Amino acid sequence: MPDAESWLVVGLGNPGPTYAGTRHNAGYHVTDELARRMGGTWRKHKTGRADVVEGRLGAPGTEAPRVVLGRARCYMNESGGPIKALATFYKVPPERIVAIHDELDIPFGTLRTKLGGGDNGHNGLRSMRSSLGTGDFYRVRLGVGRPPGRQDPADFVLSSYSAAERKDLHGAIVICPPSSIQDLWSRKFPDPVTCFASGWMRVRARARQRGVELPLVISDHADWNELRQTITETGAAQIWVTHGREDALVYWCQQQGLAAEPLNLVGYDENGEGGE
Repeated sequence: MPDAESWLVVGLGNPGPTYAGTRHNAGYHVTDELARRMGGTWRKHKTGRADVVEGRLGAPGTEAPRVVLGRARCYMNESGGPIKALATFYKVPPERIVAIHDELDIPFGTLRTKLGGGDNGHNGLRSMRSSLGTGDFYRVRLGVGRPPGRQDPADFVLSSYSAAERKDLHGAIVICPPSSIQDLWSRKFPDPVTCFASGWMRVRARARQRGVELPLVISDHADWNELRQTITETGAAQIWVTHGREDALVYWCQQQGLAAEPLNLVGYDENGEGGE
């Protein structure tokens, strides 16, 4: 049910695989990550005009606020109407709406926030202002930088990130089972991915939908023939192998021309609790 203290956090972007990895979809990328941290899955809202994830978002052990993540099921320049419909349904006033969007005039990788302000030529913000009747909502501005040379800014934001930029945007991946999220060793990492071994395949599948190819994490505890079949059928560009005979499986992968390496395990026998 709607909550008087709910926040509506909307990611601005364009739907469909054509735009999935573009700079203009920075808002989508961030709300996807927030949905993951909330442990939620996108679903079509009953208004039929947007997708939502409902839950609470905050640091473990704190009283996290109720958050509704939203993204319109239409192009960015028409997103104001669906966002207004969500705000009305959840009874969220403009001052508790957060719009996450790309920003040309901020250096790549820089994040800035503000309440209110102009549209700065951003069609998503312009549509929101028109539909809400005010620009007094929060903006989280993700810098994508200016286009190189004489490239048209519109073409630039609708292009994909460069390989170097994608590398800068993605840090180390830390995996731990949900049961250990409060353990000493897992708390020292800023943002561990919590999943069981079988859950990593779902994480990979969701990332691939957004144009991100994650390594295949595989244990050599399974039957040797089944291991090789899984690796072949998955077609992963990079393979991380863990447990027992990982050197043998890594060697086999490399003989097949595949990029493979032992997974660096942290946590057991480290600081008296476990090690590398």
